[in-house]
Amino acid sequence: MKKLFQNKKALWIACLALAGIAAVLQACAVLFCYEPNTNYFYSKNPLPLLAVICAILGAVSGSLAAFATDPTKLSRDPFSHQSIPAPSSFGFLAVVVLFLTSKQAATSKITAYLVPLTAVALLYSALYAIKPLRKRKTLFALLGFGTLLSIVLLTAYYYFDVTVEMNAPLKLSVQTGLLFALVYYTQEIRYLLGNEHPRAYLCLSACTVSVGSLSAVAAPIAYATGKLDRTDYAAGGLLVFCIVLTVLTRISTLYRAIPEETTTDMHEVTEATAPDTDGNGEKEA
Repeated sequence: MKKLFQNKKALWIACLALAGIAAVLQACAVLFCYEPNTNYFYSKNPLPLLAVICAILGAVSGSLAAFATDPTKLSRDPFSHQSIPAPSSFGFLAVVVLFLTSKQAATSKITAYLVPLTAVALLYSALYAIKPLRKRKTLFALLGFGTLLSIVLLTAYYYFDVTVEMNAPLKLSVQTGLLFALVYYTQEIRYLLGNEHPRAYLCLSACTVSVGSLSAVAAPIAYATGKLDRTDYAAGGLLVFCIVLTVLTRISTLYRAIPEETTTDMHEVTEATAPDTDGNGEKEA
């Protein structure tokens, strides 16, 4: 057990594999045992339960890998330095577009506040791809708080939607995925504020990926196959899917080698403290 705990790579592989299995099982459950008229699965079908079990085990495996990680061996932040918008930006864009065109969303007072805040979340996810803006950590932190409010309102929208049963599986899975994403973003913003907690960040990342897998694929598939006729719920599932992809890229970035700038600084310090020698290896006078 001790060796397993120390083998971070195996634990992360288990986490990702279990999350993937959970996504596939939940998608199969939607395709083969979902009743559109009732918004529930057939009661005797084991697929939804197996999907939940895999998601929980995936979260546990990832959490163990996170706590077994030495924070000093991680990169200084989880943000990719490539000039490509984070996948989550496409999810937030989908929420803006689909909520503006959804008849059900138009009847909710929450939508009036949700759409502009989701636009702020879109900026948070997309603007980091612009290199000159990356040093403005305060700006991104403020946009990050807008992202938190956006997810809070989106979750509230689903919670207070009385047209879908409170304990309907897809409704619950979308809300749960968003709630874990909400807590995840609080840890991501800590990196922008210089108060990061790497192990907690990785733990919540693993939980977001695992729990998010229950709705990330199932909800969009349910809408695409006609099992679900609500674009607002399809938007939520698509957002969770895009956030899961973003979290995976963040984890990969964090586990990369220490950035070159840090290595260069360490090399300069070594040279400054090393004794001067002449060509024969003897210390100069």
